[in-house]
Amino acid sequence: MKPKPKTLRKGLGRVLSEEEQRIFDGVEYILHSDLRTDICDVYEAVQYYNAVFYPYTRAGHSGNANLFIDQIPLTVVKYLPTSIAHNLVAIVFQHRLHVQMEWKFDCPSAKHAQARLHHHRGISIRALNEDIANAKTQSSDTVLTGVTLLMQSEITSCISPNWKHHATGFLAMLACRGGATGWLKSASYLRGVLLSFLITMVVTNTTSPSFDQVEICSHEELIAMTEELYPLGLHPSIPCPMPLFLEIIRINHLRDQFSKGLIGKEEAEISADEIISRIMDFNSEDCTGFYEAKEQRDLITHMFHSAVAVFGISSLQSNGVLPNTRHLRSLKTGHSDRLYCLLEEMRKHTVLKKSVQWPLIVAGVEAGIRVDKRRLVGELLVDQGKDIGTPLSFHAKTILRKFWDGTNTDWDVCFDQPYALVA
Repeated sequence: MKPKPKTLRKGLGRVLSEEEQRIFDGVEYILHSDLRTDICDVYEAVQYYNAVFYPYTRAGHSGNANLFIDQIPLTVVKYLPTSIAHNLVAIVFQHRLHVQMEWKFDCPSAKHAQARLHHHRGISIRALNEDIANAKTQSSDTVLTGVTLLMQSEITSCISPNWKHHATGFLAMLACRGGATGWLKSASYLRGVLLSFLITMVVTNTTSPSFDQVEICSHEELIAMTEELYPLGLHPSIPCPMPLFLEIIRINHLRDQFSKGLIGKEEAEISADEIISRIMDFNSEDCTGFYEAKEQRDLITHMFHSAVAVFGISSLQSNGVLPNTRHLRSLKTGHSDRLYCLLEEMRKHTVLKKSVQWPLIVAGVEAGIRVDKRRLVGELLVDQGKDIGTPLSFHAKTILRKFWDGTNTDWDVCFDQPYALVA
């Protein structure tokens, strides 16, 4: 009887000896062994965060005073609440899953990562549900932080379309603490969590219908809170200069007020003209940037300047606040041209890919009428998706392609329901 021929081990290009095969099988067993506890996964996730996420977010950054850029000391792991610790593990497995599937779609390690992702996400959700069911803990700092981080991870992973329900639930629990401003006063050590939530929701409101936005607090309180918290650090994914970010808040508020009939046409148009004038007068020299190299810092600042200008004109024209005049068309065309040129230039700087999610989305909506730019936007979204290691950019591309297939190029037609495309 002929001996069974030995097969090549994929990736090695040769037949393994019996000893090598035993070692290989042993390594696979250890990596996927049931002897590993969930706590092992937590410690490994923290090490992965420090070895992969931290260098990635820090790359190109100037200085150390940024609360979005820091390592997690292993010594604090044992003190992490269950919901937060296991959500972190789920985030890490989501990243590993995405990276591994880019390398090989049916990779066994990817299937393992997917199983562990859902396992740890389930632990996190159950822990949160138990705390929420308890009247003594349902609005505690741990629960509020856990819900925020879970929602952020769901947005990034595109796991659930129900992020808006979680945002609404979070705000309902926050009301028990005096709202966002009350929580900020009573738990100032968690201001980074609140700032992250604030940035995500403000940007998410840009890709939501005018009448269906997340209202964190009153408009005046939101402006004041942003002015207080934003100097703590620019977000690596959305390093928008504060003056421009404040204009995004004002644009969202005006869209919301006008769509609900809470402000008249004449008053709304006056407010819109003032917003557009301030955006045009923006001076990048007055702002600090995220990146240390001046060329990269200026490129990102100018990109956000043009993106905010295009967003402001497009969205306010879409819901009827601004008219379609020759002057506004000229302004929008000029800034969209500059935005596309800057996106082309960005290709030379790999480190900047993590920071252009929102400008890319604005460019994608503008490509509804700039058909020649659709290929550029599509290619950059694919490149960015591979770079950041999440399916979020591919989700954005799917939405934009559906929009491009239509005939109506208005901003609110693209975002006919609340979409969270940046986190």
